[in-house]
Amino acid sequence: MDSLRGIISDLHGFLYGGMRALPITLAGTMIILGLFTANYAMMFFLVGFMIVTPLLSAILNKIADALVIAYDFSIFKTKTSDICKVVIPYSTLSNPSKVENEYLVCTTSFAMICFFLGYIMTNAIAIYKRPHDDGADPVKVSNRTSQAILSIASIVVFTIIAIIFRMYAGCEPTVGIVVGIIVFGALGVGWYTMLSKPSDGRLADLFGISNRILPASATADKPVACIVDPNV
Repeated sequence: MDSLRGIISDLHGFLYGGMRALPITLAGTMIILGLFTANYAMMFFLVGFMIVTPLLSAILNKIADALVIAYDFSIFKTKTSDICKVVIPYSTLSNPSKVENEYLVCTTSFAMICFFLGYIMTNAIAIYKRPHDDGADPVKVSNRTSQAILSIASIVVFTIIAIIFRMYAGCEPTVGIVVGIIVFGALGVGWYTMLSKPSDGRLADLFGISNRILPASATADKPVACIVDPNV
């Protein structure tokens, strides 16, 4: 019984540690794959993931600081505990004189997770809804659709787990979870849309499917001109 309790406790700590390191793990993996495989979709995604999202999160937290100082907004107050030091990669303590409290809108780690989920969900839906040419191989179309459906289902499950995990940990105020889902999830959706418009999804697709789909002009029959060979 004690052994089982220890395994469950270790699994609990492993899940907390994995969620804590998820943004850094995603960023590191995509940097390596993007650079060594010349995957432009990953590199453009990382600009939003590693630069825009943390910057916006920092700005919102600075606004929360100002509101707390000026009006003592309690909606931004969250707790600081040992478990929060595990869940949140670094402290965002705003008011050192009140060490038992922490004030923030949304932690950078949760903002990056929401951005990733919003982006990858939009990516999967775009792949599923992408129209196919009349002469396209039905097997390839079916495989692409199945992959998109499986990806959407997996992302939904992971999103639910991530939200429940953050709510259970209680290291962010309720407004922080709402802001993270709405603002940074929408930022991920907008980032994908911005990248996909000028390239028909090729510079935004993390799955790499769009780059394998040839346009209709590439497979269309071209006119052929016959000329007389003077050497014959």
